[in-house]
Amino acid sequence: MIRHIVADKHLVFIGDWSTFLDCSVLLSDGVVFIGEDETGMWAEKKPFTGRLYAYNFSQALNLFSEAQHIKDNPPPVPEPEPALYVLTTDTWTIPADNSTPATVTYTTNDPAKFTINGDVYVLDPVDGSVIFEIVADSPGPIEIKVRDKQIVITAEAT
Repeated sequence: MIRHIVADKHLVFIGDWSTFLDCSVLLSDGVVFIGEDETGMWAEKKPFTGRLYAYNFSQALNLFSEAQHIKDNPPPVPEPEPALYVLTTDTWTIPADNSTPATVTYTTNDPAKFTINGDVYVLDPVDGSVIFEIVADSPGPIEIKVRDKQIVITAEAT
């Protein structure tokens, strides 16, 4: 496997994968590049005077080891924050039986003013969302508005 270190850019490459690591220990020795391929390992200093094969590669090996550990144990990917100001429902049609709900969700960190068929409600979010259930006792559209968002749930005769 080909590995190399571009010390003045603080980059350590293992194959085509790379990571940023502090390479100042190499720079303090004047080394700007460490390379390793099937022929062996070498160092290059600035100004370039050729490949140096007789060099103490212990610090480079430590950097390769640290990079390999990072590659093998990547940090967990954080859960993405939910997009704010998104209005959704779990169903677009409910029976007008006064018991079967539609769940409506609006993502926000602030109190939200809803207009539901002309009636106004202010609801506080919990953990970044306002979630409520709505039922219908008669057939027809249920218009839900908040900010510039709107959805219409249809209540059907049973």
